[in-house]
Amino acid sequence: MRYNKNIISELYLNRMSLLFIVSLLNLFLLQAYEYNYLAVPVTSTINNDGRESFAYQYTHYDSREKLIENIIMRFRDIPKKYLLIHVVAIRCRNMLNISNEHKNFLKTDSKPPFAYTNLPTSLDYIRLINNENKHQFECNSNYFSSYKNANKCMNDIQKYDKFKLQYKLIGNNWYGQMVWRSIWKDCYYKCFSKSSYQGFLVRAINEFNRYRASFLFKPVKYCYNLFFSAEKLAKKIAINRNKVNDQYFKIPVDAIVDHISIPFASIIVNKWYTEFLSLKKKNLEDEIKTKNLKELFSRYTTKIGFGIVKTGKYLIIVCMYK
Repeated sequence: MRYNKNIISELYLNRMSLLFIVSLLNLFLLQAYEYNYLAVPVTSTINNDGRESFAYQYTHYDSREKLIENIIMRFRDIPKKYLLIHVVAIRCRNMLNISNEHKNFLKTDSKPPFAYTNLPTSLDYIRLINNENKHQFECNSNYFSSYKNANKCMNDIQKYDKFKLQYKLIGNNWYGQMVWRSIWKDCYYKCFSKSSYQGFLVRAINEFNRYRASFLFKPVKYCYNLFFSAEKLAKKIAINRNKVNDQYFKIPVDAIVDHISIPFASIIVNKWYTEFLSLKKKNLEDEIKTKNLKELFSRYTTKIGFGIVKTGKYLIIVCMYK
């Protein structure tokens, strides 16, 4: 069988173009992956003769050099430039000095005599937590089983925490503006994403109860049963990847479901409050959402629970009530 030379040439060029595109894509992904500092905790003991020794996971090292070599071997997947050793405690005879979270670090890419260094107080880093010989990586009081996921958490903070124009998107109601500013002032992504969005939950409930107070309604209480149900529903919506508005017609429970760009989650309760106030002026096309908004802000609602799940650049937020 004979092949046309033009066809062969075209196939070759297409193949080379594809390889070139794949190479560029891989290069882009490598460049896009930004490392963040990882701090490995160790303890130090100053012996009676003045010599220093270190302990890490029940293993002792009689010099800083040996300690650094071992830590580099254990965490060989992390560039030395981003690998730190944090001496969290120094014991000298009967005295124990606990280090500040930004003091007494050893850089694994440094040279002898391996002097201690302090980090800028503004610098965020990933902390290694040793729990029964199992590693956990802590970022912003969120815990992960891998450095990769903790690093993504840190990158998200650096990416989203710089958005500080949320106040421009809140409703026009003067009371709503006053309440929102008093609760969310200076609280951006890093603040409200802390501890699996506990920072968001505390402020959102406080904000919601302040709005209820304007109607002379009693404050609601947070219900963990509703939290688990709301989180389950939020995960289901995120997995199905359906539009949130389409989900209203499939939800057999009392809930408000919404999605919002990640750094703007702090305006979501104000958004619901603004929509609720607008019910008096016009009828929303979505009958289920209208019903649920009225019930959410009803005097008879006594408990709520939030479920929050990140999917892509958005947060799925579910608020269940009873």
